[in-house]
Amino acid sequence: MFLHLIVKLLDFLLIHSEREGEIMNKDQIKGRARTVAGKTQEQAGKVMGDTSQQAKGLAKQAAGKIQETYGNAKETVRKTTPRGH
Repeated sequence: MFLHLIVKLLDFLLIHSEREGEIMNKDQIKGRARTVAGKTQEQAGKVMGDTSQQAKGLAKQAAGKIQETYGNAKETVRKTTPRGH
């Protein structure tokens, strides 16, 4: 099951990076990975009836979205800053 989740995560990241037409930076990748891990943890908590795991999953998703947003901002700065500066 764990291997299946990793394969799904890698597929998700690859599909979304290809749609954007460029390679993602490490914060974008780690942020998306953390978001997916949080969704998985939240769903596992729902299945098991464990509200603590659900809350941890939601927190992990929020952290992932923040990290991905930070990565997006870094990319925007990188793209808009003239080379050599």
